[in-house]
Amino acid sequence: MATTPNLSITEVSASQNAKEVTINTALVELEAAFTSAITIALADADYTLSSVEDGEAYGHLAFQFTGTLTATRHIILPNTPKLYLVLNNTNASLGESLVIKCASGSGSTVTVPQSASTYTVVFCDGTNCCGIA
Repeated sequence: MATTPNLSITEVSASQNAKEVTINTALVELEAAFTSAITIALADADYTLSSVEDGEAYGHLAFQFTGTLTATRHIILPNTPKLYLVLNNTNASLGESLVIKCASGSGSTVTVPQSASTYTVVFCDGTNCCGIA
């Protein structure tokens, strides 16, 4: 089946029976992409967000990262345009940052400092990540 180019939401097929099932599922996934939050417990390593339909990257807007980091770690986003809200709620006593970048690794990045309460706005255009704290 065909999917949308950025969020990989399944599109309705012209010959499909029960089109309402696909449409309703797509609406739920679209709503989650604009309103849902997820908490991800990081191991002390870089982390790649899953990029499947309704997965981590495409199925959520806000991301809270927890865990104990001993060094700056990378959060790797899919190479598709999307807005992210990122909270680096990792171990405060160590104060390690997260660096947000696209999977291609060739564009701009955003550094998210450790904070228990401040989200950083990140927009990924598929190559570059730009942020507003």
